[in-house]
Amino acid sequence: MRKLKTTARLGTLTAAVALLAGVSGAYAQTAPGAGSYPGSFLVPGTNTSLKVGGYVKLDVTYDINSIHANNGGVSITGVNLNGTLPHTQSHGFLVSATESRFNLETRTPSAYGEIKTFIEGDFINSSGTTNAATLRVGTNSFGFRLRLAYATVGPWLVGQQSGITGGGSIGPESLDFSGNLGGGGPTRVPQIRYTYLMPAGQSIAVGIESPESSLIENTGNNTLLTQVAGSNGASKIPTIAWDYRIGQPWGDAHLGSSMQVLTAQNGAGFKKSMFGYSIVGATRINTFGKDSVLLGATYTEGDERDLGNSIGEDFEVNFTNGRAKALRSYAGFVGYLHYWTDTLRSSATMSMVRAFASHDLGAAIDANVNASNKWAMWHTANIIWSPVPQVNTGLELVYTSRKTYNPNQNLNFGENFRIQASTQVKF
Repeated sequence: MRKLKTTARLGTLTAAVALLAGVSGAYAQTAPGAGSYPGSFLVPGTNTSLKVGGYVKLDVTYDINSIHANNGGVSITGVNLNGTLPHTQSHGFLVSATESRFNLETRTPSAYGEIKTFIEGDFINSSGTTNAATLRVGTNSFGFRLRLAYATVGPWLVGQQSGITGGGSIGPESLDFSGNLGGGGPTRVPQIRYTYLMPAGQSIAVGIESPESSLIENTGNNTLLTQVAGSNGASKIPTIAWDYRIGQPWGDAHLGSSMQVLTAQNGAGFKKSMFGYSIVGATRINTFGKDSVLLGATYTEGDERDLGNSIGEDFEVNFTNGRAKALRSYAGFVGYLHYWTDTLRSSATMSMVRAFASHDLGAAIDANVNASNKWAMWHTANIIWSPVPQVNTGLELVYTSRKTYNPNQNLNFGENFRIQASTQVKF
């Protein structure tokens, strides 16, 4: 596992792989009260083993030009465009500990095999009001949020986990929390998953996930649609996804796909269903020593959430003339991890996403199309030192940019250069 930005995935994903693989983890107890797997203890009076984990992480960021997000990493959609007031506010310095997180993992024997649970949270809470700017003054009272919460019994997983088509360990290491473009799969989504293990390090997972779609409308909105009353779209069926994985001495790879159906409706008689899908693939190839190269690509049509750090919409709908269209997007990344020594390493990553909007659904929708993103980039280069396995500390340069469909050349492009220093201590 090489992602520092989600080194909860160092614990989380390691645990997840073990859970999905059906590994019992039944290690011999080394002391009275010791649990059934490393780092765990037996809860008194029960046969449940419990492990507490997580990390404390401090990020120090300096935006060289346009000031970006206050905390929670560099969001592509938050890159300020030229000619806007936020873009003129430059040279911003911030210290934040909001990515810090903790998790609980349990394992309990049963007549159906070992029951395993995992729950994790952090304090970014980027979609809530608890982290309002006013609460930073004097108190820094950041709100807790749920990241992962799932349980497994044998090959079955239920709960909130990274998407079935997610890249897992096949992704570049970065200090920035946001992550590369085109990584595949939603970061976290409620789901039911079945994983079938095959010989030679192969597996295939299938399941259903909570549907999420985005819509460009002629009613004045570019809207992320979930199952909320009053929205102009709804998913009548869950998203269906599958993913094939293989791990070998040369590295590992995965290939997957997801499918969804959105029904656009406006409460005035308009109703139209549209189909969307994505194809996701990535590989990590070992090169020299502990070095590796990483490659990934994603193609979507009406299923843009699989792009990772996404920028576009799934569908366009003109409720006035009844026309609708699924939108295409594609993304890709390439990265290289190099170990200078056993404790000092560097990663360099380039990633890009291209989203295709359309102006052929009628003039009423053009303003919303113009506000949509056309393409975006996320590039990083870093150096990270791990003096002991529990500590990662490093320095990173992050470059992000985006361009919209706005025909005004003075308002359709923005870019951000950020220097980030981070220290992470795991427990």
